[in-house]
Formats: sequence, C-alpha cells, structure tokens
Amino acid sequence: MILDKKSKLPLFYSQSLADTKVSMKFKSFIVGEPNETLFNIPDGVKCVDYTVDPPSTAFDDSTLINDPRVIEEVSREAEANGWKAVANKRFDGVTFGSLKQSMMGNSLSPFILRHRVTPYSDHSSSRVVKRTFDPNLKIPESYDARKEYPMCTTLSQISDQKTCGCCYAMAAATSLAGRMCIATNGTFDKQLSTQWIIGCDDTTLGCNGGWVESVWHFLQRNGTTTSTCSSFMGVQSKCHSMCDNGDNVTLYRTEEPVDLHDKDPEKTVQIIQQEIMTHGPVEAAYYVFKDFMHLGSDVYKRTKKTTFQGGHAVRVIGWGTEKGTPYWLVANTWGTDWGDKGFFKIIRGKNECGFEDRMTAAVPILP
Repeated sequence: MILDKKSKLPLFYSQSLADTKVSMKFKSFIVGEPNETLFNIPDGVKCVDYTVDPPSTAFDDSTLINDPRVIEEVSREAEANGWKAVANKRFDGVTFGSLKQSMMGNSLSPFILRHRVTPYSDHSSSRVVKRTFDPNLKIPESYDARKEYPMCTTLSQISDQKTCGCCYAMAAATSLAGRMCIATNGTFDKQLSTQWIIGCDDTTLGCNGGWVESVWHFLQRNGTTTSTCSSFMGVQSKCHSMCDNGDNVTLYRTEEPVDLHDKDPEKTVQIIQQEIMTHGPVEAAYYVFKDFMHLGSDVYKRTKKTTFQGGHAVRVIGWGTEKGTPYWLVANTWGTDWGDKGFFKIIRGKNECGFEDRMTAAVPILP
C-alpha cells in the first residue's frame, strides 16, 4: 500500500493502472478523489459517481469496525434497504484502516469510485473465451451448487485469508476446486492451494493484492497444487519446487479463462447463471464499502452514506430470491465468523458495487 505524503490517504499501485488501458498523466492519485481532467477516457466508458452522498461521520480508518456508534449508523441506513447491520465476530478489535491494508486484496481500476472501465481486463494478453447465452437453457428461480452436488465438500468450503490480501487467489483456488469436483462427479474433491498461487504467480502482488483475470491466466499456464501439498500460511512465500513434506508437486491446470460479460446487463446475468449451472462456481471482483463489514444473513444493498473500503474477490455458487429481492449466493474469504457462517447474499441484476462486471472462471483440465 502506497500513501500520499500530504493527505496520508492510500494511493493505487502503479501496476493496477494496466487494467484500464487508459493513458495516464498524473503524479499521484488519491483513492476517492479522482480528477477526470487527468485522464484520456476511452469511448464506451460509463461513469458511475459513488460520491454523491455525504460521507459517514462515524466511519474513520482509526475506528473499530464493531464500534457501537458505527453499528447504529449503518443500521439506520441498512433498514431502509431491507437488511440489518450486525457486529460480526470476525472483526472484533479490527479497525477499518487495518482491514483496508491487510484484506482488500483485489486490485481494481483507478476509476474506483467514479468510473466503470471495460469489464474484462487481460493483463497477460492471453486469449479468453467469450461466453454467450443459450436461449434453450431453462434457468431455475433458485440454484445452490452445494445442494446440486452434495458429494462435493469443496463447494461448502469457507476459507479465511487472515491478514493476507490474497482474496483474488483464494476465490480462484476454491472456485476451481469446486469445478473439478463437479466435472469428475465427486471423484476429485480436494482443496486447492492458495499459497502456491501467491508464491508462484509473478503477475500479481501476492499478499499485497492481485487481479482476478491474471490469476486465471496463471492457472491456465501453470496451475496450482492441493492444499495438502502447499498449505495456507497467511503470509507471502517463495515458489517452491516440492510439497511442504518433500513430495513431488502435482499441478492442476485449466483451459482458457472465460469472459462472462455482455453489453446487455440482463444477458450478463443469464450468462453467469448458465456458467454456474454448467461448470460450477465463478469468481467475482467488486467494490467493497464499509457497511459491507456488518452484513449478516440478509441480502446486501449498498447504503447511501457509506464510503469506499477497497477491492475484493469472492466465489459465486448460486442465486435465489428472498422477500421478493433477487440475489447472488456467495462464499466469502473471511472465515465462518462473518456474514451467514462465511456466506452472503447480494442483490442480483443491479450490478451492485460492480459485482456483475468482472466475473470469470475457466474449465478445469482433468487429471
């Protein structure tokens, strides 16, 4: 994390500018305070202003996430959106500032608050497969991969990234594990290694963050091994040629990553649903705001006065409807002491917090 000396606010890594494909003319860039005159904005970029509402008075980087004042303020706003704010045990004693530095590991566009860039960003210039929707496919009202494939324990897996900003790698590893189990009808039901990815993928920043597109290209080129071979430590590590116990490494790779986005938002939702039904979980990258820390078992919709926290990546395993609100069913990487035992629901079909803009995955190459 880079800090601006004057404002003390976090700046984006210069590496993260690559995914915008935009010519930059700046000396420093403060998150949440973009100056549109500094950029040559390409045609087709849609602008979304997330700063139109006044900032929260209770949210400060030095404030504890579970401070009663914060819970009370979030609750007032959340109730209007149909959800109840809770104090998740996962963040007991944790401040917003420490969370931002340690757990917001998905690198997003520098237009993080005001601009939505091209949904699929390919850092490695490798090919991707463009998915289209099959109109003959009947999409059910609800779908839960855990129930469809009960023999696959990996689909119910909830991981904890601890204080390592590796959500992009963890969500990819767990998504691929679920896909391999589905593809083998339960024969392959092993957890795959996040640690191997953050240690060996030199196109990302390890525990300091990365891009979901890059990690899936890494899985195509190199693959990852099992968690038994390379267990998660929660810290940065080097790339090793052997398993933790000295055994030889077996790597599991994928085909080309898929682009699940369509210019028509409704078709994008259908393509994502089709992909989950056909091949299993997908990975989503999105913008996280401070009120998200207090989500429980309700359907999340961003509150008006909340402020930006960081980029995050998660595993999407299904969808449904609750009290008339359509949602995505998602597995987070913050352990079972957050949300609904580690899972959460977010409103579907509204591209909430950019949730539907950058979903991706790949078909596994079976052993």
